[in-house]
Formats: sequence, C-alpha cells, structure tokens
Amino acid sequence: MPKFSKEDFTPENATRLSVIIMPKIGKNPLTSFKTLPTSQRTKFNRLMNEYIASLGENWEDTLLADFNTIVNEDILNEDFDPTKQFVPELTTGNTLILSEEQKEFFADKPDELEKITGKA
Repeated sequence: MPKFSKEDFTPENATRLSVIIMPKIGKNPLTSFKTLPTSQRTKFNRLMNEYIASLGENWEDTLLADFNTIVNEDILNEDFDPTKQFVPELTTGNTLILSEEQKEFFADKPDELEKITGKA
C-alpha cells in the first residue's frame, strides 16, 4: 500500500485525523477545528502533517488503530457526556435569489416571503 496522499484526505480520514491530533494540542478529541484560534490551527496543522508523514506504507491500519484507541479510551468512557459535545449547525448557506418579477410579487406580501425564507 502506498503512503498517505492528497487523494486519501477524505472527509472520513480528516475526521479521524482531527480526533487523533486534538489531544496532542490539549483539546478534547471532538473539538471542531473551526473553533481553534489561528495559533492553535497552525500547531494542529503542523502536528497533523508530522503524523501523516510518520504513517508509512501501512497508513490506513495505523490511522484506524489510533483513531479507535482514542474513541474507546478518551471518548466512549464512563465520563462521556453527550450533552457536552459540540454539534455543528446544519446550515447550507443557501441564498434565495428572486427575479424582478418575484420581487414585485412579494413587495406587498412580506408574510408570504417570510414563509419561504424564514425571515421578513
């Protein structure tokens, strides 16, 4: 098996890597990368790159073993409290774009527009 490559950086592997690296910077394994300040993001990225470089040819087995160890020992233990876990907002960032005709239609119907967009 070849070494870890850019193609191997899938969402699943990115999550596994995050769970493995977060404790190395003193954070809970389930901490979201997005919540880290810039200095810790830099340190996280450096440690993640060092970890990936150390994986070698059998990277997938090592990555899964390290991930499973952290999940079993540091997450799913007697102290685990799911109510204290980060849950990302599920926003798509979609924006409703109205044509000029639609804007005219909704101009005097703000209640109808709010039904569609969730805001007036």
